[in-house]
Amino acid sequence: MTESQLPPHTAGGTLRTVGALDFDEQAFVEVMREALDVLERSGIPHLLMGGLAVSALGRPRWTHDVDVFLRPDDARRALDMLNGAGFDPEEHDPLWLFKAVKRGVLVDLIFCSVGGIYLDDAMLARAVETSFKGTRVRVLPPEDLIVIKAAALTEDAAYHWFDALSLLTAGEVDWAYLLERARRAVRRMLAFLVFAESCDAAVPRWVVAELCRRAYGDGVADAVGTDRSAVRDAGPAEAQEVRDLLLGDARVSDLDIGVELYGDTVLLTGEVATEQRRALLNEVATELLPGRRVDNRITVRRLTGAVAVEEVS
Repeated sequence: MTESQLPPHTAGGTLRTVGALDFDEQAFVEVMREALDVLERSGIPHLLMGGLAVSALGRPRWTHDVDVFLRPDDARRALDMLNGAGFDPEEHDPLWLFKAVKRGVLVDLIFCSVGGIYLDDAMLARAVETSFKGTRVRVLPPEDLIVIKAAALTEDAAYHWFDALSLLTAGEVDWAYLLERARRAVRRMLAFLVFAESCDAAVPRWVVAELCRRAYGDGVADAVGTDRSAVRDAGPAEAQEVRDLLLGDARVSDLDIGVELYGDTVLLTGEVATEQRRALLNEVATELLPGRRVDNRITVRRLTGAVAVEEVS
């Protein structure tokens, strides 16, 4: 639900409109913390989405409601638990949304997003833990947020695509996972990624080609500059040849990395200890595979131990 769609709601029997003019940030944070604590104690799997998640992973974003994503089977129990904790409950729409209000702060319990997207095990496994106003929170993976935001665009809510753009450019994207999650909104994701490219975001051409194939068939992929038949039919032999050539080089043979072939694009995945090793892999791949595009998605291993958590202000 967008901020512009929020209706007035009843809190303690009186009508109260939540808006920028009467927004109480302290109450918002306290109620958010209380609602998440109730769900946590109840053992209900849940992740933050919406404006709070975008603020945590993408760009600073005004929001005055708390969007919580949970499974349909848990929605009614979550509403009952919040009711027991002093929230005013509302079964707004049995197909996708319940609401709970306390101290004028709205908590949206969303159990089906646009495009028939539900909270699942993959989202929970990839959830990002961060901090918002001093509270540790778990939010949807950026790739899932991008898909949801891309699908949610409407005439009066163009900000969804700019939210998604901020997520796309804020950090490393797992493109293979993004493609997997995009199956619910193929054409919308294709349109969004072309839009993102027009805004100078780095989008791998093979991702656009794959979405073109899914939306319109094999022939359209040529229009975006990728030979889709090569992506589909490159096959184990050619892919293995590329892997052997790269991993056989003494400079990288000791590294645990993945090498995949998508047409003329070589996708590197895995984890290394330093940024220098990551740059070396890019250099070696470019040297050994002239004429191919290197898409380096290797991450630098995080050190174990205490990790500083950035505060979202």
